[in-house]
Amino acid sequence: MPETAFLDALANFLEGPAGLVPTPALVGIAVPVAVTELPALALALPSVERVSGGAGGAGEPVTGALPVVASTDLANPVLPGLEDFSLVSADRRELILPHGGLVRADGTDGPLGVPDIAVTLDAAPVPLAAAPPGNGQVSADALEGRLTFGTALPPTGTVVARYNVGLWERRTTMLAGELTLTAYAGAAADAGQLSVAATRALLASGLPGLRKLVLVGLGAIGTPDAALAGARARQASFRFQYEHVVDDPASAGGIIRRIPLTTVLNALRLDRASGVVVEERETETG
Repeated sequence: MPETAFLDALANFLEGPAGLVPTPALVGIAVPVAVTELPALALALPSVERVSGGAGGAGEPVTGALPVVASTDLANPVLPGLEDFSLVSADRRELILPHGGLVRADGTDGPLGVPDIAVTLDAAPVPLAAAPPGNGQVSADALEGRLTFGTALPPTGTVVARYNVGLWERRTTMLAGELTLTAYAGAAADAGQLSVAATRALLASGLPGLRKLVLVGLGAIGTPDAALAGARARQASFRFQYEHVVDDPASAGGIIRRIPLTTVLNALRLDRASGVVVEERETETG
């Protein structure tokens, strides 16, 4: 959800790279309910609208190199919605990745090397090798998105593959509205200092996707809150525009299999010589 992603991005920035003083013990969409959670910063969107892109935005194809991490449970190697299709072959030496069309880390086509793909089995690295792989090794078919193991995979465990897809879908949603940032602290001076530090940090953050952020209000420090041992709070208000971008590798190739279809055509033909109507059946498989 774009709105949640926006608030998460702000919270992650404020509790880390912003380097706020005093350092908040709680940052996010929850207000503090205990003294141990002070000082705190609470984020909210009193009003917000999706000004373009609708619910998720229109997708567009993108080429390059999109990093993907795929995890496969060997005890149940299936994808949601494809529970009747196993990603692991009958001899347990092949594993089909969720995506085809893998590329090198620089976005070019060709055989994959160590910088382009990494495979682990139960967190232990599996060495990459050219096909056919030896015992304990793995080879990768970039076009089909298929891993071949030199040793049969165990019945249980987890295979994690890190690779890059060359074509994916990008969906963009533009948000606009009002953002509030409330600083809580045990003393009025600390609440004021934290609110100013957080406001300055957000205005200078340059967060990816944050197209506009304007301070429109800075409230007074509130009265002591008896429920929080006399804690004080101060709220800042902003107008914002935020572009939420989702790169979806689900459309990057996926699992494709050729399924034979048999077509049967029943037709009636008039035999001109005898005047008899003849029923014929044609069968085609392809």
